[in-house]
Amino acid sequence: MIVQSGNDACIALAKSSPFRGRVRGENEREAQRLGMKNTHFTNSSGLPDPEHYSTASDLALLAGSLIRDHPEYYNCTRSANTATTTSPS
Repeated sequence: MIVQSGNDACIALAKSSPFRGRVRGENEREAQRLGMKNTHFTNSSGLPDPEHYSTASDLALLAGSLIRDHPEYYNCTRSANTATTTSPS
């Protein structure tokens, strides 16, 4: 499968999932679990719905969780021109 963007990939995965109708609810529950208080999901990609919103603070919580809980994905996003630093635990 070839996709043009991350949004296209999100839509393709959500539509092919056996949990297709539950994607938004799962996203909402995970956002609450992470403490994202100013985020509301309406679909898997967030586009083009004006009711889908978040804040920089909430996205920082999401990014921190991704780095902390799934470091194998963090390394996938690095490029040859970026340096990675690790903060002390």
